[in-house]
Amino acid sequence: MWWSLLLAPGCFHTVERPSCSEDATEVADDEPTPLGTASDLLASTAGPFDEDGALEDGTPVVTTVSVARGTGSAVLVHREPDAVIQRSFGFGHSALHLYVECDDSLEVPAVGSLSTDDGSFEATVDGTLSTASVPLSSGPGFEATVPFGSSGFPAPDEPELASYHHQHAFLQIGFPDGGTTGRAGWEGERTLGNGTGEAGAHYQVTWPPDP
Repeated sequence: MWWSLLLAPGCFHTVERPSCSEDATEVADDEPTPLGTASDLLASTAGPFDEDGALEDGTPVVTTVSVARGTGSAVLVHREPDAVIQRSFGFGHSALHLYVECDDSLEVPAVGSLSTDDGSFEATVDGTLSTASVPLSSGPGFEATVPFGSSGFPAPDEPELASYHHQHAFLQIGFPDGGTTGRAGWEGERTLGNGTGEAGAHYQVTWPPDP
């Protein structure tokens, strides 16, 4: 039958996408690991840190950020190079030559706080503090993504953003030597009239400010 031929292994096109496999092990806060202890990581990133920043419209502000221990166990995550195979009808095989970092990391549940001296931001969100870097920083980092409605972030100014669904707030804090870098804002998704999807994001506050 024709349908049995299409289901034969040779009738699929496969795409190999580089990825990382992960193996996480719980560790106590004071337990030594190749990446240090969770207690030391928390102590080096606690703050508070006061940094010059800017709102989305360029208004200068002083941001105050801090990170505290959250609820849950710290984990040591071991990663190794792997690949994800995607199949579709067709013939042949292709491999995407993408560079993927598979570094180990020490990760700790944490609470990140952000406020600005103009009073526009006053928020605390649950996230993860990790030895893995975040955008804007090569040192340890804190990242959080939470539903926008419960984040405490100020509402975006642009009315059309109401057309987006899955609205989330994000907070990223990097810890280079002697200070912090970061950004916080809004992100969402929507479906356009032609049926295609679109993602959007607004950096509501960044530090340091863009030159």
